[in-house]
Amino acid sequence: MIGVLWHASNEQEEAPYLGAFRQGLNDLGYVESKNFVLENRFAAERYERFKELAADLVRLNVDVLVAVTRPAALAAQGATTTIPVVFILVPDPVASKLVDSLARPGRNITGVSQIALDLISKRLQLLKETVTDLSSVAVLVNPNDPDDARRYSEEVRAAAASLNVAKGVVRAGHAHTGANLH
Repeated sequence: MIGVLWHASNEQEEAPYLGAFRQGLNDLGYVESKNFVLENRFAAERYERFKELAADLVRLNVDVLVAVTRPAALAAQGATTTIPVVFILVPDPVASKLVDSLARPGRNITGVSQIALDLISKRLQLLKETVTDLSSVAVLVNPNDPDDARRYSEEVRAAAASLNVAKGVVRAGHAHTGANLH
């Protein structure tokens, strides 16, 4: 049994990724309901729910716990020290204290780092080289993960300052809250 912590509200919202996950398992010769069962849990962008959802999957004694996003991975890490945890969409798992190092994660947790924070400066530099009259840039951050939003903002601020580019941060909101520029 594979437990998955998703950040969206339901299977439909996660369809492209859930479909790819299922297809990947099928490509490896696994057949759902025959070789594996997926136990999906959806936080509906309410990241505080990850703790209870991770605990629920641990109570089910899943064979592996897949955590999509850093907050989901932190909740999974806190919920079990024995069930293997695999994370995805985590910008810096070492700084988040999910793993000891990328080369040797340690404990029962591993995953894929998207190295997004490490690439901000280089991406902005390439953008400035491409758009030579670039004078300002905005970064879209997810307010549901304040730690990542802060770190992304700090990295963009430093990169923008080094390139003499003004920076703005847009915190994405839900449809009912809108977005606001800081």
